[in-house]
Amino acid sequence: MQPRLFIVAIMAVMANEVLCKGERKARHMMDRPLTENRLDAVSYPLCSAGGSQGACLFGVECQLQGGRFAGYCGGSDRVCCMVDKTCWATTSAHSVTFQNPSFPKPNEEAVLCPLTVELGRAVCAVRVDLNVLELAQYEDGVCIRDTLTLLGSTEGIATPVCGNMTGYSTTFLVKELGKVTVSLVAQSTHRFSITVTQLGCAAIPKFISPTYSGVRNEDAVLYNPPPEPAVDKPTIILRNDSKTNETETTTFNPVVRDDEGEGGPTTTAPRADEGKKDDDEGEVQTTLLRGKYPSGTTTPAPGVIIGHFPDGSEGNEDEEENIFTDTLDVTPAVSGFKRDSCRSFKKGIDALRVSLGDHDLKTKNETFNVVSRVKRVIWHLHYSPHINVNDIAIFELSEPVTFNYSISAVKLPLDTEDEFHEVNATVTGWGRYSLTTKKTSPYLKEYTGPIQDAGECAKAWKNAKVTAYTDKHICLGIDKGTPCHGDSGGPLVACNFNSCTQVGVVSFGFPLCTNVGLPAVFTRLTYYRPWLDSNMASLSAIPV
Repeated sequence: MQPRLFIVAIMAVMANEVLCKGERKARHMMDRPLTENRLDAVSYPLCSAGGSQGACLFGVECQLQGGRFAGYCGGSDRVCCMVDKTCWATTSAHSVTFQNPSFPKPNEEAVLCPLTVELGRAVCAVRVDLNVLELAQYEDGVCIRDTLTLLGSTEGIATPVCGNMTGYSTTFLVKELGKVTVSLVAQSTHRFSITVTQLGCAAIPKFISPTYSGVRNEDAVLYNPPPEPAVDKPTIILRNDSKTNETETTTFNPVVRDDEGEGGPTTTAPRADEGKKDDDEGEVQTTLLRGKYPSGTTTPAPGVIIGHFPDGSEGNEDEEENIFTDTLDVTPAVSGFKRDSCRSFKKGIDALRVSLGDHDLKTKNETFNVVSRVKRVIWHLHYSPHINVNDIAIFELSEPVTFNYSISAVKLPLDTEDEFHEVNATVTGWGRYSLTTKKTSPYLKEYTGPIQDAGECAKAWKNAKVTAYTDKHICLGIDKGTPCHGDSGGPLVACNFNSCTQVGVVSFGFPLCTNVGLPAVFTRLTYYRPWLDSNMASLSAIPV
């Protein structure tokens, strides 16, 4: 109480001094805190009504915010206050929905449309939910015509976004009593509804992994993929000569096989001085990921899409929800030299699927796997395809996950100071597994190597004119294996006996996936723990 009394005493002295100089100045000073009307984020819980989010305020406060009454919050005397704003508005509302003037219909005219949010006391972060965002697509990985930019983050200028980002969300740190600006520029047809929520510091707890997370299966066995089924060679008509009525025919085998090695996840890493070798010569064999698989597995014909869904049904080749057909052709996306934007911006969140518990993408029922839709994509506000940092995102699934032998949670690191130096860590993925093919692997592969010193890793990449950061990145030695194209976003896990912790996320590496003295680089999760905490904080809303 002493510091608070001391501050009050100083204010009283200042007020008396101003009173001596004139009544008008004194009145102006004492009125200022009332006109700002900044809210204490800790004291105002959220509410929901009709699919919209508001804040629980006293009636007079709701009127001052220009909000509308949507019901009462539980049994309290506070009202659920809905604040809707459009272009060029300024508000200090704890929760505000920002929409284009004709929403839910689109607007077609070119427009500069900003919203300014004045932040309250004890506010540490702001969450922005893109309930609807339909802008012109990016071109060559860059937003050119239409852009949405968020300003006010403590990390500085954010990367503009565009395209169809309905269902995306981000949370970023801010300064107490500061301002956040949501600035939208559109030169063509556009539609948006964006909710901006102030988060009190106490509303961001540290995420603690459940006790059952990160436990490795002790009785796991080596998975042996089943042989490809025999397929007859059909006769295919290539040309029909209308003049002679003669038909030229040929035969082919539709089963695409790639027996050029099973290097680790998903390719081997021969040294640069080994020279070129024929086929599999010199490629290092690595162990397939261990897991428990039931007997009596079945293998569908090539090209048949398989999957399991939360309701227990199984997919077929005609259903949209299926996600796998065969191995895929990939391009060098895991590279420190060339990066691209997430292509899901074009198709939208409805096109995203997550398969849990799968192992062999071409074999049915070798594990119990579940295919889930994605409810929300949480992106890092300061990610850019032109830099190597902030390469991290979170998917919130549409359905709760039931854990079993095949599906389990990984543990997140608690000690943000732990660098895991010289600890062995394992990376897994279905990415490219051979230097002689662009195909991705149908089987989940793994490679285990030592985590390298952060300073040495940064120095090695600096010599290659690419920046790796000692605090934001964690690096893995790739003498006998490496992540490759198609492995981006995969986990790097360090295990202590049967307790495993995810320490990194595949970010970039040498584009040819070979060992030229450049370690594989991962997003370091210890550095991004505050970001993970703020973005996984629940925004519980009281229904009215």
